[in-house]
Amino acid sequence: MAGERLRGVELFASGVYRGKPYTFADVDAIAANARLLGPKSLNLLAPPAVVGHEEEDADGNPTAAPERTDVPADGWVDPETVKAVWRTDRTGTLRRVLVGDLTDLDPETAAKIKARRLRKVSAEIYDDFADDRGKSYGKALRRVAFLGGEVPQVKGLADLPMPTAFAERLWMTPAGGRPTGDRTFCAFSEVFRMDRAAAIAAIMAAMPGIQQPTLDAMSDDMLADLAKNLPAAPATPATPMSDSPAMTRDEMIAKLAATGQDPTMLATKTDDELKAMCNPAPTPAATPMSDKAKAADKFAEETVTLAKRARDKAAATLASLQKQDAEKFCEQLVREGRLLPVQKPRILADLIAQDDTHAVHKFTENGSTTNLTAFEKAKREYAAWPVVVKFGEKVPSGDPADAKAKATAEVRKVEKFCEMHGATIKAHGTDPARMVATAKKLAETNPDFQAADLIGKDAAASVA
Repeated sequence: MAGERLRGVELFASGVYRGKPYTFADVDAIAANARLLGPKSLNLLAPPAVVGHEEEDADGNPTAAPERTDVPADGWVDPETVKAVWRTDRTGTLRRVLVGDLTDLDPETAAKIKARRLRKVSAEIYDDFADDRGKSYGKALRRVAFLGGEVPQVKGLADLPMPTAFAERLWMTPAGGRPTGDRTFCAFSEVFRMDRAAAIAAIMAAMPGIQQPTLDAMSDDMLADLAKNLPAAPATPATPMSDSPAMTRDEMIAKLAATGQDPTMLATKTDDELKAMCNPAPTPAATPMSDKAKAADKFAEETVTLAKRARDKAAATLASLQKQDAEKFCEQLVREGRLLPVQKPRILADLIAQDDTHAVHKFTENGSTTNLTAFEKAKREYAAWPVVVKFGEKVPSGDPADAKAKATAEVRKVEKFCEMHGATIKAHGTDPARMVATAKKLAETNPDFQAADLIGKDAAASVA
């Protein structure tokens, strides 16, 4: 069976696209789900590859409907090859990049790639893939699209490699090493992938000095790379056979019971288990780390440090964007009369403290359910607050010559406003009496005190 294959295609990368962040962990999850949901595991999803994001109608004309079911695939993502790797772009920014092979390419598509009419791919990502029973698996690769004249959303990915011929070879070995009549024995060799726990155990056994936190911070692919380059383990010296005569079962039980072992438990052991208990193997001495092991440990620590710096930089960027969003939102609430200026600092601090990276709340409206972050949920709750200030005709106040009298008049506006809207102010978490006391204190220290500084221009005008 032969076909065309693209090896090591860069499919997607961490970053912020259309206002939505995709972290290093998100890219790792997409890679893991590609293998988990693929044909060799749960058999739920095999991402196809097509030319462009648009579908085509029966006459071959582009259409925006993504629900068509008669559009052929131009290739397929091989889920077993999908993984997340580290890449540094030309600006020096560390990125987590999703790579994988595309196989079974359509001949016409392969020809366009070779002619460089198609150069890039653009990935389509499920925010939360769910099976028929409603079980969620998180972010997953839905499909990839070959792009030519369209600029991809994810910038900086490598150009498509040249298609290569791909054929599965069956290695035939005659039974017993020789042909026997017209019969042959077919041996199929599969790639063995060491799991994470086994890789960590192998690394710690070969590198006693490596720290557990260093290993925990490494991805599965990084652990696998390190496990492949472990220093050779020293040969274990043969244990000399004991010259003492063999003991009977009763003698072994008696010897072990004399050391405090439970005779009832010993009676359930086999002879071999009793012999092993009587002659425990010596504890091997710790193997000093070789230069190769030290270099591997240093590389692992440097990789973890780079990853942490990149995560911290991304987190700082997201926090800055969230703060800007929260400040604009609070200003909007003040303009709408749902929030008093004196309440703004507290509400702003609450919004900034909310998480805006993981959707953990479900919101249902008009029969549609949306997953919200804690930040988005808090914004919806504050936006539903009733209007505190009723906008009316602004009546200009007088201009007393006496500054103290003017300040007293401004304090009276605050008192009047609190008398009129005391219940509503309390419902928003502010004590009216404390607000009046604050106004009096400000008026004593500042003759130019204005009620609008505390309750807003529209509120001050409504009680003038």
